[in-house]
Amino acid sequence: MLTEITENTSNTDAASLDTASFTPVVGQLFFITGKRTDSASMASDDWVITQTGSTWDLGVTRLFTGTSAWRLSVFRCSAAGSAAVAAMTVDTAVNINRRKWSVQEPSSPLNGTVVQSAVNSNTFSTTPGVTLSAFGNAANWTVLCCAQDGGTGTFTAVSVDWTTPTDQGPGVFVVTYLDANDTSPSGTWNTNRSWGAIGLELEASVAPVTGFVLTPGSGVTNGSGVLTTTATSDDALTANGAVRLITATVNGTVVARLTHRPA
Repeated sequence: MLTEITENTSNTDAASLDTASFTPVVGQLFFITGKRTDSASMASDDWVITQTGSTWDLGVTRLFTGTSAWRLSVFRCSAAGSAAVAAMTVDTAVNINRRKWSVQEPSSPLNGTVVQSAVNSNTFSTTPGVTLSAFGNAANWTVLCCAQDGGTGTFTAVSVDWTTPTDQGPGVFVVTYLDANDTSPSGTWNTNRSWGAIGLELEASVAPVTGFVLTPGSGVTNGSGVLTTTATSDDALTANGAVRLITATVNGTVVARLTHRPA
């Protein structure tokens, strides 16, 4: 899951900000959006992050609005400092306002690895979203971060299955996630606004289940957990020579989808 560690917003024109102090952990994600006060286009390296002993790497970033004065970015902690608790400082070469940010920490079954990312933007739309490539593992999760150019819009995720730990504004800066694959994560605003969006595939660690025979309706327990399949009878596997899709799960997490065609 994703747990929000800290979030905040600032409408003050400034070239620097400090987050609340928190314990850095490798794999944490820092989402931030903001607008140049002079309305000029923001450079990709306008956010410079420092935190005692820690390293934060820029993942992906996206300009949005007609003047490109707004930017949405995500950073990942690749090295955690020895300080148990430390504030993060974000410096910019120019004054920025309307900043909103959130630090999210992945936890089991997520291992903090970003497999892929995608960005998107629109100057006047109610449907923020991105397109990701096919996922490398059915167990991996989807994350979507969306930001508006101000306003007071309300964001609604594409389905109730999504979890939204961050919703500032409300609705103008959102981080939401799904414990499944979604190559087209999206949502809706209740008003037309310019927006930017970032989508991520986060890797889930699933212990392998070995030394079992896959039989209809089977449940196999070993040190890795319980494996079950969606097949509930011999007919489900062999009826009429049809191709059957078998979904294997370990403790409720999908680890494989197998296609079975009787001989």
